[in-house]
Amino acid sequence: GGRTWSAALANGVVVERGGEWIDADQHSIRRLCAELELPLAPHGVRFHRRRVAGDVPTLAYLERTVAAVAEQIPQEDTNVDAAFLAGIGEGYGGDPTYLRLATSIAGDPRTASAHFNVARAAAARLDAAARVVGGNQRIATALAAALGDRVRLTTPVTGVAVGDGHAILATERESLEVDRAVIAVPLSLVEDLAWDPGFPQTWQEGRTGMATGTAAKLSVPTTNRARPDGVQHPAHAWWAWNSLEPAGDAGVRAVSCFAGGPAARDALEVVDGPGAWLRHLTALRPDLDLVDGEA
Repeated sequence: GGRTWSAALANGVVVERGGEWIDADQHSIRRLCAELELPLAPHGVRFHRRRVAGDVPTLAYLERTVAAVAEQIPQEDTNVDAAFLAGIGEGYGGDPTYLRLATSIAGDPRTASAHFNVARAAAARLDAAARVVGGNQRIATALAAALGDRVRLTTPVTGVAVGDGHAILATERESLEVDRAVIAVPLSLVEDLAWDPGFPQTWQEGRTGMATGTAAKLSVPTTNRARPDGVQHPAHAWWAWNSLEPAGDAGVRAVSCFAGGPAARDALEVVDGPGAWLRHLTALRPDLDLVDGEA
């Protein structure tokens, strides 16, 4: 899920401002990359079992934790915080499994579905995520190149009309009549579209209770090539990783960070720029020589 958006730092290292991780069991996107002849390189970083306070949790520990929490989820579901409290007790907020989930949720663990998110945590046994060499955005640009001038950039759709076996997409420049339309927009933009004959009731019901997550990413060049590692902050919902270079000889000269949820964004003061986050990153990853001015 999510967009692809690759960018180069000042030192030439390509980082991802959008979707980053192609998991080992995500067969469709891996098959697509093979068809487009886009090589994949391993991150060399554990996504699920991140280093916390100097230690990497074992797979056995993670599986025991997930099993203990899953046993406490009632059939009608509950939230992530309630499930972890019931499963492992009062100190759950510092548990590596909980911290990883709370970061990835990019929302409020007090309202997020325990059924959905705890099931996702069970994927740790296959922890071999990859990325496209040269940036994941190459997937989108390769698909667009194959479609030629049928791809209309900077042409937002303003309305969708459905009827008589077809759909009509309205833009400021033209109307497009198509057999089928896939509307792929953030939830926050759905209400900006004009719907004729109205937004389908089944969709309205499906959207009830859904919330858009909020996340932030930070990428910083480094002067050294540290061993690839993924480190989770021990108290807040953010983590930092430096990946393996495609040749597999050393780490890239860059570090990336992901903060999930409004509480993490507030703690890192991201609305004021990268300054506070850089200070926290320096403390979390003293093995990296950051080039602060090029973050």
